[in-house]
Amino acid sequence: FPLCIPYPYPRVSRSGAGVYAGSFNPVHDGHIAILRAMRNRFDTIYAVVGYNPGKKYPVSPEQRAKLLKKMLLKNGLPQV
Repeated sequence: FPLCIPYPYPRVSRSGAGVYAGSFNPVHDGHIAILRAMRNRFDTIYAVVGYNPGKKYPVSPEQRAKLLKKMLLKNGLPQV
């Protein structure tokens, strides 16, 4: 049976590091919500901008990383 976790997620003691990888093409509020939830669980969070050479992207991975960083700062998540 699948484990059902209520939302908002219960607070637990923070520890370790979490990794959230995606294309972030484009970055949106859903990505930020996931990173905000991860902040409540992990001491350190890494957001990794992925690249698939088999896909065409309208902007480069570097540009997407800059857009993600800008959105993180705007949303009070500078430590990600």
